[in-house]
Amino acid sequence: MVRVFKCHSFASQKVIQIDKEPLTICTDEDRVFVATNDCEIVVYRISDGFPKEIHRCPTVSLVEKVIFNSFKNCIITVELKKSWKGMTKSVRVYLNWEHSGQHGASKQRARVRVAGKSHIQHASGGHAATQVEIIEVPVDGNASSIAVCNYTGNFAIASGPEVKLCSLVEKTIPNSDNTYLDIEVFLELCWSFHVLSISLCEEFIVCCSTKEVQGIRVRYDEGDKVNLRDPRKLLNSPSVSLGSNQDGSQASSFAMSPKSLGSEIIMLPQHQGPDSESSKQEPIPARDISTIGIRHGGKQSPKPSSACQFMKPETKIVEDENFVEWNFLQGGSVLAGNNVRENSVCLPGLHTSLTQSQCHRHIVSPPVLSDFSGGKVKSSSGVQAETVLHLSDPQGMEEWMCATLIPSHSGALSTPVVLTGAFNTDRMRSSCPTPRTSMCCYISGSRGGYLYQLLPHLSQISLYKYTDQACQVGISESFLHVVTKTGVETYTSRWGALALEVKDKDIGAADAARPVSSLDICLCGHEPFFGAVCLSVGTDFLALLSKVEEDAKEKEAHWGLYVLHSFSLPDLYKDMLTFAERIRVTGPASYIHLLQEAHLLLASHPLHIHMRDAEVGEFLQQVSRLIGDYFSQPDQDHWESAWPFYHRSGVSVQDVVTNALDTASKTNAQEFGKGLVDFLDHELFSLEEYINLAPQTCNSILDIYAVAAPDKLSKIILLSNAKKYKPENALRHLKTWLAVQASSERAASTLDRLALVQLNLQLCEVESACEELRSIQPPGLVDVCATHPALLHDNLSSFTALAQLMRQHLSSTLLDSLVEMVDQGSMSLDSLLLLLKSQSPTDLPHNTHIREVLEILVNSKKRELMFEESVGLLCQAYVARIKDKSQMSYRQISAMAVQKFSLPQGNGHFAARFAWLDQLPPFWDQQRMMRPCQKLEVKHVAGSKGRGSSMPVPVMSRHHSQTRSQKCPCCWCNESLLKLQSLLCSPYLTAELAKSVMKQIDQGLKGDHHSYKAETRSISVAQSDDASSAESGMSDSDVGDGSAAHVSRSMGQQHAGDCWDSVRLLCLCKLDLPQAIEIVVDKYPSIAGSFGICSFRGDVDKFTHLMRSMEAAMKTSCWSADKGTSEEIYVKAYKELLSRLTELVSPYQLLQMLPADVNLYFVLPYLCSSLERAHLDQLKSKIVDMGQELMKS
Repeated sequence: MVRVFKCHSFASQKVIQIDKEPLTICTDEDRVFVATNDCEIVVYRISDGFPKEIHRCPTVSLVEKVIFNSFKNCIITVELKKSWKGMTKSVRVYLNWEHSGQHGASKQRARVRVAGKSHIQHASGGHAATQVEIIEVPVDGNASSIAVCNYTGNFAIASGPEVKLCSLVEKTIPNSDNTYLDIEVFLELCWSFHVLSISLCEEFIVCCSTKEVQGIRVRYDEGDKVNLRDPRKLLNSPSVSLGSNQDGSQASSFAMSPKSLGSEIIMLPQHQGPDSESSKQEPIPARDISTIGIRHGGKQSPKPSSACQFMKPETKIVEDENFVEWNFLQGGSVLAGNNVRENSVCLPGLHTSLTQSQCHRHIVSPPVLSDFSGGKVKSSSGVQAETVLHLSDPQGMEEWMCATLIPSHSGALSTPVVLTGAFNTDRMRSSCPTPRTSMCCYISGSRGGYLYQLLPHLSQISLYKYTDQACQVGISESFLHVVTKTGVETYTSRWGALALEVKDKDIGAADAARPVSSLDICLCGHEPFFGAVCLSVGTDFLALLSKVEEDAKEKEAHWGLYVLHSFSLPDLYKDMLTFAERIRVTGPASYIHLLQEAHLLLASHPLHIHMRDAEVGEFLQQVSRLIGDYFSQPDQDHWESAWPFYHRSGVSVQDVVTNALDTASKTNAQEFGKGLVDFLDHELFSLEEYINLAPQTCNSILDIYAVAAPDKLSKIILLSNAKKYKPENALRHLKTWLAVQASSERAASTLDRLALVQLNLQLCEVESACEELRSIQPPGLVDVCATHPALLHDNLSSFTALAQLMRQHLSSTLLDSLVEMVDQGSMSLDSLLLLLKSQSPTDLPHNTHIREVLEILVNSKKRELMFEESVGLLCQAYVARIKDKSQMSYRQISAMAVQKFSLPQGNGHFAARFAWLDQLPPFWDQQRMMRPCQKLEVKHVAGSKGRGSSMPVPVMSRHHSQTRSQKCPCCWCNESLLKLQSLLCSPYLTAELAKSVMKQIDQGLKGDHHSYKAETRSISVAQSDDASSAESGMSDSDVGDGSAAHVSRSMGQQHAGDCWDSVRLLCLCKLDLPQAIEIVVDKYPSIAGSFGICSFRGDVDKFTHLMRSMEAAMKTSCWSADKGTSEEIYVKAYKELLSRLTELVSPYQLLQMLPADVNLYFVLPYLCSSLERAHLDQLKSKIVDMGQELMKS
């Protein structure tokens, strides 16, 4: 669709006075070249709006078309030549044309020669450098069109279906040092149609006839030859890929085939824990895991059986490297959707429309190439061509007139550099260091035209429709000028906007504050002229030639040569803005379209892109503000564009809010658009820049949101930069919104309730704030607080009032929120500890919140990278709390009566405790650990089933001072020890952590009366076993029968104050296993079997060492009543060890582990048990194999 607005006109119109009839014209920057019927070319310079003749260059014959090669500073003409055969058209190149003489001077003699013919008289000299040279280029037939590339100096000559690419080169006369300039044809192309118009720009060539247009891209390649007719080889060729680098034109350095991609697929093993060796070892049996502090959940789903695993098929997907997809989709693929696959060939269908025939590069074969760059010998190696555009009109609905290539560069064009030998092979590419952004092509017919993008990918951008039949088009930086029968029509362009979009994509930052390049084209100007026949575009003017024949019989024509000067960019912008203001009320759609056109005009102009003109920048901000004001109005479809344009304009929030309130006050129903709300959302919730708003502006913002978006009031109150509002005003708006929600039977959101909490705190209503805070569900509160960290802390320096209220009343929810922030990366561990710590230097052991948050952090495998630092701090806190002799608070003792003890459970560093730890001090027995704390007394409360029934209830004892001197073995009193043991039982335990814990323990015991080594060798003797049993409230049934239980009871008294043995054993298992075995054998032989199962993980050599140690202890008879050991204990422990080995090792291994002097009758039952288990395993394996064979068949 083309819109019509008369907002473009020319500043002035000058007439060029010329005596002879002009035949054709062309322009270059500020010069106009006019070919007359007097066989000469008159050159004018346009200075200060007035033309001035500067040169006259004679021609051999009448000129039909003239172009100027600014790169080589030469004139190229198509001249008419009469002969006895008829009229022919020749191509001639004029060198040193500026020395032909000025106006009024006599004509100089010119030297005429044929290109490619070397003669001695061509030697260069002082006179030859100032003499006009005319070089005629031989052409087979009549030349139909010529074109020049102003970036390389190459020019193309079309004659029938052939196109010759020529360049001006310097040659040396044989056997001489003299040089001369000559024209060399380095490439010939044979097309499938007669070429009527041609356009050349670097390696791109576009040719058209009346019914067909084809564009190609030529590349020089010194590598292997590629068969252009084979689509498979073409797909794998790196020289035909559309990949681009910094200038969007260089091909990709390689093409990855499916085979190379598939061969690089490597199956990685799944994560098996921190220790790869331990994952292969035997798992710990369930009976060797302590059940203390473990919460039993629901039943887990069983693991899939081996039979089910066997049925899983293994499939391998292999890409066919020779696969090529053939389809009839234009610009699409069946397998890849709308994306064109590299290995796809699109075939033209029967119903292919005219504008949709922008085919893939493999549809139409490129022209036949003949490379003459190596001399007169024709060659096709080293040069390739690919079709980048093809339009056909077999139905004859359109008549193509011309095609023009339009390049865009990312910067101002600089002086070309001299090419080195390594780059001389590609004669089509420019030596200009400025990278190319995009390449467009405008194809014009007699009644309309199309703008296509060729680089970096093919797409149709715009559609043009002319008001009358066109005869010629001219392209400037910002406009398209079309010559029709009635005059010159001026249209807006889109190649500048497209170049900006491509540049934004290259840097990965799309600019939303710019109208899209697909915006409808605008016919913005029409200058009436009668008989306009030729048009050429200069720097800031148009040169127009018009002819009107009065009498057809006499063939007399009246001509006029005009120079139309364009307005400056600021003047054009002001004219467009003035016209837009006139139709602002009557035509809002036309108003916004003109504003967008003005924005594109400014943004794509070189004054803004390359020079960064300050005035143009101010105009760009002004029009951006106007576009933002339009899209911020109510009932706008593209309201999301308001914020980008407002942001580009640099307008303040206060100005936008004031303008919105003023506009709304003029209407009966105060409404605010979605674009305004979207702008306020971006500005008020911006994390990049804090906006300090005045109190009046903050209250106005709340008023706007209360009308336009009341559901966002809570976000404005809690999370926005508008902090200086009145709490009373905000509470009134929020309660109104909540009342509306309640009337619709919709519950208030978490943010709404948090906003009420925040407002109540600001109004010093603490009780109301606490009530609202407790009504929020913890999961929702954690999610909101973690997503918006500003609710809880002020730039990680201190807690907010809301966080302090949560710390006092909902501490667990606060800690979960902080941990979630750490998981999301918005807070580090150091910042978290800094927020939670107090002023006390000994804060870590006694700060419950720090300890709890560390426990949460290490209780998940996903935070494995934080284990080293977090677990170290946690172990330090546990050791310090164990050493501390202070009593629990009244609140902690009261909590024991209603809460059940449990250890942290998860997949992190906390692991299940080993069962043998329950047999060490200060516990000695699992039954003692399960009893209520000594600080509580058990009272029997009447039950509900009957008068005689009662149930025990633990309550806090008012007289627990007698038990303060005793060490209570319950879980609550030993919570820190149990958690420390859980950390040390983890497979994530490292040697560094074990050393650190051992060091902390030894540092605390330096002041004791005896060292750990002396403690292991000397133990005090118990005075009275019966008295101790009575004092601790234990009965015979609790302890068990036999002297072993009696010794264990006495050991419980002896080591009541020692709880470090278990911690040392866990650390020594990682640091020095032989020493740990020595301690177990010497002090705690009853745990030898379970200890070996948990610590050795199936290592036969370690089990053998444990057996030899126990045998040596039994032989030396080192037991005594002082140590709490006896022969019965060692024998029982040895039997337990043998029994566990029968389940772990094979009969052969067990026989190898037994000592040579073993009593056969003693070990015979264990050997038989091992053999029985081995036979059962063999039978089970045989049954499974047979079942799998049956399933296979």
